[in-house]
Amino acid sequence: MDIEKYINQLKVSRNGKSFAFLAERCETSAEASYRIRPTMPIKADETLVLMLCGASRDGDDHIREYNGYLKQVDDFVKNSPKLKDKKVRVCVAVCNFGKYHDTDMARELHHLRFYNPTQYKEILNTMSPDAREEMINPAYIKDIFNAVYLPRVLHKDNISQNILETLCNIRRVTTVTHCHGGYVALELENILSLHAQKLGYSPHERNQLLSQQLVLNFCPDCAKHNSHSQFISFQSAADEHNCHTTYIEEYLLMKPKDFGLLRIPKKLGNILMCAQVDKSGIEGNPGKVYIARPIEEVMREIEEARINAIKNKTKEPEEEKYVSEHSFIGFTPKDNMSKGAIKMQQFACNILENGVYNSLQQSNDKFYPLPSFMQLAANSREERFDMSKAYLTWYKISLGMLTTSKNSIASYNAYRREHIIDL
Repeated sequence: MDIEKYINQLKVSRNGKSFAFLAERCETSAEASYRIRPTMPIKADETLVLMLCGASRDGDDHIREYNGYLKQVDDFVKNSPKLKDKKVRVCVAVCNFGKYHDTDMARELHHLRFYNPTQYKEILNTMSPDAREEMINPAYIKDIFNAVYLPRVLHKDNISQNILETLCNIRRVTTVTHCHGGYVALELENILSLHAQKLGYSPHERNQLLSQQLVLNFCPDCAKHNSHSQFISFQSAADEHNCHTTYIEEYLLMKPKDFGLLRIPKKLGNILMCAQVDKSGIEGNPGKVYIARPIEEVMREIEEARINAIKNKTKEPEEEKYVSEHSFIGFTPKDNMSKGAIKMQQFACNILENGVYNSLQQSNDKFYPLPSFMQLAANSREERFDMSKAYLTWYKISLGMLTTSKNSIASYNAYRREHIIDL
């Protein structure tokens, strides 16, 4: 079935509630004009790379954009020396947020649930029952959980299975997210823990299950240090989009520095961060030169691009030559990327490749635990040195942050959240 028709059917059947389904790439056809189609069910023992994308404010489905994100991950897996010709499913979660789920508010409530429970409850009490339910237990996230994780913790008789088999099944999933997808990954982690508890897994076993999840987050807009999984984030210090940041991230936005690459440890979010994705004005490069243009000319180009997008519906989305601070994702360098961003991207490539390769080693009679962060990220002595240098860079910058008043950083954060621009 054509994916747009499928979405419209789900909109009718859900009656305003959110929903999600998994899709994968395919050849162009009359029923797959965007080269993307709903998947067949994924087996519990299949190796899967799951893509969780950002959210659009207008709630449209943006199938072309889903295909663009999926293509980047799918191409990397298919062309990786370690992974090509291996049996790996690569899927994207196509999400519709319905009438009641506000993605910005969902991320805010997730933050408040941990850090200000009183305000969290006050906001929920102002909502209608339908909106409250969609903000606490989003239906689209449950759809993703049921499609990906539930079969991996259940026997066909709806009872928990052998812990080693479950660990293998969970380890066979690697998640790649962007922006709002980081929040979705945290919610999936929470649902997995709750379901495992209901099924009789002990606290130690539940911690084991969560520790075997590998999640690569590009520009995540969420409280990253809340995760119990191997939740690794990649972002730019110049990315102003994200609201839910640490003091050091806000400090670097308030006082930008040309530091190349740093690594923030797991207890503070497990983050690899470059100073800027765009090399303009850093690393000895000249700054951007802006040329004033008539607004009519700009609007005409936007309209022409919109018309061309409609005409070229059956064509592949063109590869972008440039990338912005918040749109950073993918596994091939762009023309405008800084040295720090390129190095960060190489570590991301290593982590995804090594993580999926570890997934492929799992068997029902032998469990291979997820390697450590350093084992995933660094393939050579030189890369281990670069990672150690990135950690030292964070330490030096954090010392500078300690000499800055936390009140001034908090005030800057509050101001920025009030005036944030959706990039």
